[in-house]
Amino acid sequence: MRFNGMWDDAYFKHLQANPITDPWTRCQGFWTYLHIRDAARACVQSVVNENWNGHHRFFLNAKDTMLNIPTMKAIKTVYPDVPLKKEFDGFEAPLSIQNMTDVIGWEPIYSWRDEQFSS
Repeated sequence: MRFNGMWDDAYFKHLQANPITDPWTRCQGFWTYLHIRDAARACVQSVVNENWNGHHRFFLNAKDTMLNIPTMKAIKTVYPDVPLKKEFDGFEAPLSIQNMTDVIGWEPIYSWRDEQFSS
């Protein structure tokens, strides 16, 4: 499992108060992040899931990015010459969690944009 930018409630509240608008910020992780509760739930689900075995590679991140600008705008700014297999809608995270969803049945619940993290 590859956990991207694991954060807690306090950091989510910080992001709500100070949204990131510079696409160069945290671009090395493709602007992905994950709430620590989503990470813990993924670990538990993978241990108790009896429908898989063997080795799998999983990216674990929220469905959206940590940026307050659309994903495609960020990609075109930071990675203008990289060919894309797909276009991303809105703030959609550019790293897919589909393998984790298909194999384990896990999906993230939390986003820093959720109202519960507003000040």
